[in-house]
Amino acid sequence: MPKNLFLCRHAHTPEALKNQLDFDRALSPTGVQEATKAGFFIKAFGLIIDEIICSAAVRTRQTAYKIAEVLSYEQSKLKSSQELYNSSAAYILHEIASLPESAQTVIIVSHNPAVSQVVSKLINSKVYVPTGGCNYFISEATEWALVEHEPFKLHLNY
Repeated sequence: MPKNLFLCRHAHTPEALKNQLDFDRALSPTGVQEATKAGFFIKAFGLIIDEIICSAAVRTRQTAYKIAEVLSYEQSKLKSSQELYNSSAAYILHEIASLPESAQTVIIVSHNPAVSQVVSKLINSKVYVPTGGCNYFISEATEWALVEHEPFKLHLNY
């Protein structure tokens, strides 16, 4: 069975307020709309979502919660990862390779520049993923550890 990966960038946030940590920045009203739109983009494929993993930052968790809400995915099952906050592309690829084999369809919500770098690497072409952007990859790999090295298809770039 193919592996389905949705690699998303968190939705829009305003600039940090004075003395506000970057980690604590919340979604703007535009960001809430972007996250909702991403959820409907994913829902349109009719897939059963096995896992949603996001950075522990407020904006990525809010994006993932909004996507989960649209998908009727139980929010208590969301997995938050401190390591995905401002992670490298190499770390995101490591996270993908470490996914459980029982999972067929996974959503990862993280940050730029790493999200754009991973998408660019997987399609071998420079791509910029905007806030709220979501890319859907279908891989014929039999194991998540092989996704980076096996042929796959970028189904759509929202």
